Amino acid sequence: MGKIFNRAISLLKKLISLFIKFDTYDIGTSYDPPASFADKLIRYFYARLYQKESFDLRKQILKQYFGASLLFHVKRAIRKLKLGQIPIRIVFIAQEPYTWRVMESLYRACLTDQIFKTYVVNSEFLWQKGRDDCSAFLAKNNIEYLDGFNHKIRFDLLNPDIFVLGSPYDVYRPDHHNPASLLRYAKIVYIPYGIDFGTKVERENKYWFGNDTQKNAWRIFSRSNKTRYIYKKYCGVSSRRIVGAGLPILDQYASGASSSVLPEAIQSASAGKFKILYTPHHTVDGWSTFLRYGAHIRELVEKNKDCFLFFRPHPSLIVRLIIDNLMSENDFYNFFSGERCYLYEGDDYYGLFQRSDMLISDASSILGEYAPARKPIIYLYREDGWDLDDSIRDDILKGYYVASSEDQITAFFLQLKNGDDPMKSERERRQENICKGILNGGAGKRIARYLRNTLA
Repeated sequence: MGKIFNRAISLLKKLISLFIKFDTYDIGTSYDPPASFADKLIRYFYARLYQKESFDLRKQILKQYFGASLLFHVKRAIRKLKLGQIPIRIVFIAQEPYTWRVMESLYRACLTDQIFKTYVVNSEFLWQKGRDDCSAFLAKNNIEYLDGFNHKIRFDLLNPDIFVLGSPYDVYRPDHHNPASLLRYAKIVYIPYGIDFGTKVERENKYWFGNDTQKNAWRIFSRSNKTRYIYKKYCGVSSRRIVGAGLPILDQYASGASSSVLPEAIQSASAGKFKILYTPHHTVDGWSTFLRYGAHIRELVEKNKDCFLFFRPHPSLIVRLIIDNLMSENDFYNFFSGERCYLYEGDDYYGLFQRSDMLISDASSILGEYAPARKPIIYLYREDGWDLDDSIRDDILKGYYVASSEDQITAFFLQLKNGDDPMKSERERRQENICKGILNGGAGKRIARYLRNTLA
């Protein structure tokens, strides 16, 4: 009898040991102690599900989207019974300050809801100018994070349910933060970094909408359900995986918070003047009109002494101009130097939107992102360019001041400077078609509510 009892105790110890640790696989006691035995049990089964065998991305995607295991249903049932005890674990991958702003309002919404357990991992952004990360920004804003820039984070210790990514471009992320690696541990949620629309040129749409992050996302929270066809065509994503909840990046504009992005000297110099925000695109062969109208816009500001220009080019514009031998770096920076002009190369446009009185822009995400400012917009249209896709084309062409010549730019410029904005009501009506909640925000809360209702 004693031998049987001892053997039973031995087996029980082995079972407990198995639940706590299997070989070198830790189920989460380091970063986040389990809340209950049920939590520990589900962690063990769920987190190990795709790590017990060699990883095959195609096999994983098929399993994830076309079938759910019995363990998934067990896990979901226990979540419903243990609501608040077994939280939905969400990991936000923050590459640099801009991609953080893309997901920040969702993070804030999850942080205030006990059903979510949130983590922020500081990754890196591999850009033309070198490596960038988000550590200084996160520290400045008192956001706790795990340092994935200098260390490789053990995601198995976090036992995540969801990874949130704010950039589709895998080439700008380290390999261990790309879909093939992340899908070993959890589903991926992708949030577009701006107003997601395309062109009439297929090769560009394939680049913008055909990345692994988008193809393999469990859900894409897009600006509107109107984008479903373009994701399906160029990304092969079914309509059920596209949720038109609006974009969290726009929530900061609706929050009413102030921004100190502009230096005090520039704020003083531009005070009392009509301030124009000019945002040329980088695609000199597609959407950009910088080489056509840049000099004319600068001349208009020179002639009108009551005006001030905020020049915010796409970060890749100068790179493209230099590579194509269209303009030297020196000439580019001198182009908009001088009085009543300020070149801004940062990633926080919010302050520019707040302080400007009008936007002049090529086709770009800023055509939509500027909407919460409720100020007039001149769209620089290229008849020989890429055009806009059908999900947004009519709303832009019929709701904005569309200029395709210097004379039209001048006429709209002077009209709007004098306060004559007859398209205001139609513009705001059209903008509401472009993106859900574009004028009032709330996207982060809508997405959090969707995740809660779907996963909890």
